[in-house]
Amino acid sequence: MLKFLKRFGKIILFIAIALLLINVFPANDAIAVNAFIKDDSKLLVASQSGCGNDYPNNVMAAFNAAASYGIMNFSIGVVMTADEKLIIADTDDLSAYTSSSGKISEFNYDQINMLNFAYTYQDTSGNHPYRSQVLPCVTVNDLFGSFPYSNFIIQINMQGDAGKRAAVLLCELIRENDLSTRVTIIGDETITDYVRTQTNVNVLTAPLDRELASYKHFHSVLLDHLYLNMDFQYVQISSNDVNYFTNSLIRSLHARNVSVFMSDVNDEASYDLAKKMDVDGVVTDKPDLIKQLIATDAELTDPSNSDQTTTTDSGK
Repeated sequence: MLKFLKRFGKIILFIAIALLLINVFPANDAIAVNAFIKDDSKLLVASQSGCGNDYPNNVMAAFNAAASYGIMNFSIGVVMTADEKLIIADTDDLSAYTSSSGKISEFNYDQINMLNFAYTYQDTSGNHPYRSQVLPCVTVNDLFGSFPYSNFIIQINMQGDAGKRAAVLLCELIRENDLSTRVTIIGDETITDYVRTQTNVNVLTAPLDRELASYKHFHSVLLDHLYLNMDFQYVQISSNDVNYFTNSLIRSLHARNVSVFMSDVNDEASYDLAKKMDVDGVVTDKPDLIKQLIATDAELTDPSNSDQTTTTDSGK
């Protein structure tokens, strides 16, 4: 019995030493530079569809408003028109934005360019404040040109061959605007895999389900560093994923230079959860609110920031 215990002890010691050695040596990062990794304690903030619920979705006025709040990250959807123009839209449905009906993908760009894409927007009082003016749709190229130093989380809202063609056109625009390190592709797995394997632009992508499940398995047995095929660089979770994405798993992803964002962070409770999970950033419909919460946290952490602001204001 004693001989068996000694042998068993040696096996356990060998496994412990092996795990220690595996985790001492750094693994290859998913990517050398990841613009979606926070570089200090402040969360990165990505506004959804322009400026979330505060403005009509996906019109330039919304993106400009978000920028006025200090937003440098945008989460957008893309739809391709019949003449292969990439329009920023969360759904392939004109009636979601305009007084017209039909699919965006069935019209040429010139046919929809003069439509008011803010027609259906309702404010908190139920009014339609933008029906008396025309806020046109925004092309991806226009958005890239207007915000050349921003980061973009992009979902291609098309399927099949049309989605693949949209992916090719999108990657061409990314290359032309020199944004390959500041764009991540999320959404449909077939499109994501196509972007990786069939285009010549090395953009960041979210993981396929099998990749994430495989990585989580490696992590559960303390072999994170042995996961070699790290083809994803960005993970987006929701508040419903807290049981799956533990703090330990997120720290492990950070160690591989993979960024983690939480979506639908629209109030103080979800903001607090994002901080607790130590994600890199949030995707929100309320960018102004989230920015205010971050500023309040900064003042509480370092009261001198508030004192300095007061002194500066009084000296004007």
